[in-house]
Amino acid sequence: DHLGITEVHLFIPYIPYARQDRICDTGEAFSLKVFARLLNSANFAKVITLDAHSDVAPALINNCIHRETKDLFALNSRFLDKYSHLVSPDAGSYKKVTSIASLIDLPVIPALKTRDTTTGRLSNTILVTDGVESPSRLLVIDDICDGGYTFILLGKELKKTFPDTPIDLYVSHGIFGKGIDELKKYYDNIYCYNLFSPIPGVTILD
Repeated sequence: DHLGITEVHLFIPYIPYARQDRICDTGEAFSLKVFARLLNSANFAKVITLDAHSDVAPALINNCIHRETKDLFALNSRFLDKYSHLVSPDAGSYKKVTSIASLIDLPVIPALKTRDTTTGRLSNTILVTDGVESPSRLLVIDDICDGGYTFILLGKELKKTFPDTPIDLYVSHGIFGKGIDELKKYYDNIYCYNLFSPIPGVTILD
């Protein structure tokens, strides 16, 4: 107050612990709730976030103004013009991807994945391709790419199902902890909004 500051805003595009938004197995911590309590203790007037992993984080953070993925693509809707279909990597991303597809009335190809919650290990990916014939170009959309195994498994299935179709990948938050060499085997272009560190071959979409 003595500096004339009446309120403080925090811009935190990537929310730490956002993926630990529930307790899956006995003994786990609800890490996101703990982080939100710590953040709330600072009494920010506004906390601006971007494409949280789920609706849980914005609900737990006080005075949160959340920018959805759809908001980003609404500003870049022409970017979507080159795609015939969007792909959602799992059940959790389906609602998010369909909201983006609605901007220019694109169909969505859903994928389902199986994960062991005790180890985090993915076992397989299933595509739901009923009625999809010869797509001209696909765009996979999700919130986070960490190690990338989700997208590698998905890329393998997409290339197996549509071997002649170009495929691109967009993620809002790019960690790319294991690099992008394996991803580039399946994706022609990789786009990201919030890139944690510069990586050649990843294009920033703003």
